[in-house]
Amino acid sequence: MSRTGPPTDQSARDDIATLLDQNLFVEAGAGTGKTTALIGRMVAMVLDRAMPIESIVAITFTERAASELRDRFRLSLEHVVRTEADGNRRDLAERALTDVDLAAISTLHGFARRILTEHPLEAGLPPAFDLLDEVSSRLAFDDRWSELRVRLLDDPDLSHTLLLAADLDITLDHLRQLAARLDERWDLLDPEPVAPPEPTVDFRPLIGALDAITVHGRPDALPDD
Repeated sequence: MSRTGPPTDQSARDDIATLLDQNLFVEAGAGTGKTTALIGRMVAMVLDRAMPIESIVAITFTERAASELRDRFRLSLEHVVRTEADGNRRDLAERALTDVDLAAISTLHGFARRILTEHPLEAGLPPAFDLLDEVSSRLAFDDRWSELRVRLLDDPDLSHTLLLAADLDITLDHLRQLAARLDERWDLLDPEPVAPPEPTVDFRPLIGALDAITVHGRPDALPDD
């Protein structure tokens, strides 16, 4: 038996599209229309609040979901342009459609990259920085490990340490795995480890005690001995 009429949560769906000045948390199962509701809210921000398209941010977890969201948002704006009778709202939709690529509709990583690209100096990065994908990152690590391995094997001061490690069944492969773990968690490491200051030890009391012991133990000892 099929259901007719509006869904039981229609009021919540209406809130998503109309309560544009409030933060909302939406929890729903798969296939219930979350993406449709989100697109409706984005379109309402453009038409009802005249919000510039570059001020809209929509973040998803996967590139596929982000691509689908961008396409459906663009189609919704095109539909408004074709069917909207109100000239002002139609103009807003046309302007948004022209600049739709300025909207930050992407994954979390993509949004972070956009912020860093637009504000590299504030983030302490060079203006022409680039991000490595998974394959490039793995190849870069392989190059760094090869360089480190050569330095380990060529350093005579480390030869004894490497022999001791071999006796303990610690191989270069183990060191490579350790390097890989450190590479994955580089952001948790101190950028410039600072060695603790050397403690200042006052030896004068100790020397005085040794002098007293010497005097008691060797009465024939000279004072300047």
